[in-house]
Amino acid sequence: INIMKSPVILLALSPTYAVHFLFTHGVASFYILGGVILAVTGAEALYADMGHFGKTPIRLGWSIIVFPALILNYMGQGGLLISDPQAISNPFYLMAPQGLYYPLIFLATVATIIASQAVISGVFSVAWQAMMLGYIPRMKVIHMSSHQRGEVYVPAINTILGGLTLCSVFLFQNSENLASAYGFSVTGVMLLTSFLMLSIALKKWQWDQAKIATLFIPLLTLDTVFVLTNVVKLFEGAWYALLIAMSCIYIFLIWQKGNEALDKQKYHQDVTLKDFLSGWRKKYTDTLPTTAIFMSRSPFKVPNSLMIHLQHNKLLHQKIIFVSIVTTMQPVERGKGKILSRFLGNNTFVVMVKYGFQESPDLKKVVQWSIQKGLLTEGEEYSFFISKGIAVASPKRILSGLGEKIYIYLSKNSLAAYEFYKIPHDKVLEMGVRYRI
Repeated sequence: INIMKSPVILLALSPTYAVHFLFTHGVASFYILGGVILAVTGAEALYADMGHFGKTPIRLGWSIIVFPALILNYMGQGGLLISDPQAISNPFYLMAPQGLYYPLIFLATVATIIASQAVISGVFSVAWQAMMLGYIPRMKVIHMSSHQRGEVYVPAINTILGGLTLCSVFLFQNSENLASAYGFSVTGVMLLTSFLMLSIALKKWQWDQAKIATLFIPLLTLDTVFVLTNVVKLFEGAWYALLIAMSCIYIFLIWQKGNEALDKQKYHQDVTLKDFLSGWRKKYTDTLPTTAIFMSRSPFKVPNSLMIHLQHNKLLHQKIIFVSIVTTMQPVERGKGKILSRFLGNNTFVVMVKYGFQESPDLKKVVQWSIQKGLLTEGEEYSFFISKGIAVASPKRILSGLGEKIYIYLSKNSLAAYEFYKIPHDKVLEMGVRYRI
């Protein structure tokens, strides 16, 4: 309606007016860009939520629904301001006829909830992938769909998001005060996404330099300008987004450093699994008349669970299967190379299972595969042996005082391996091993 009242607003579709404004208003145009970016922030939520379905739904959603709706919305507001400059107080709601004022408020509220859900589901997906790659502790994950791997719900992350949201409300009071934090977050994501795309173009797609320069120099320049326009608002609210980001990075680093400390304290790092078993069988010729499945981080290395078991029971089992879960940098692993096995002699096997970082490990399926391949027989009794690392403080600290406390807390509250890998409770024996960090 407002576009028809002031059709001249359609000239704003030409980028020449925006460029002219930037070059004629000096420093003021730089600050205005910090608000301009908020006009397209929904694009981030769009691909965060729909990324599980591939690029085609995102392209269609943007081209057919989102982008035309944005054009109509902002052109309508512009047309209203041309005909009635006093409407600058609240052009979005004043566009609507007076009788539709409250229904529009309801619609905007629902749209806000939908947008928040899009971002939340994106955070769940990223958290799940971070768990698989070992950047954060294991947490309970509920898969919401049997068809879409990325549709997950992480209760712990939901609680953290709820707490941060309440903090945002109390700190900023209204959406205008939060705009700086939100703008900095979105522009930061855009810049990081561009750098990740550049990395993929260089290493995976093997693009030539001319093609890369043509696409990424303008893209990175534009993203950098938008980030800088929001950095100047650091004390207006952008500090909040920066604080959250730095806290997450700190936790990632603490978790990785603590895990490295655990890896350094493993036994028999220089002894292969085959040599270790051969030496033990020469020492103890008897075997336990059962089947044991040992979880191992590294194929063909001696797992802690086996070491602890032998320290107490001395004897190996009649049949032994070592299962190693390997998380790859691919989203999904398919094909014959997903599950591989190797016979080590004396009724001993090594099974290596590759999972992409978007997949959910399921040892029940590994057992079924072992039955199909003849490693196990139908109805055969077996037990899983898993070691649980228990971090304790050390006078000679590998981590700093605060980092040590954080890692011990995260380690104690991480999800048990048998729950994460979906092992039946009556089939697992978990053994704790203390190590100093």
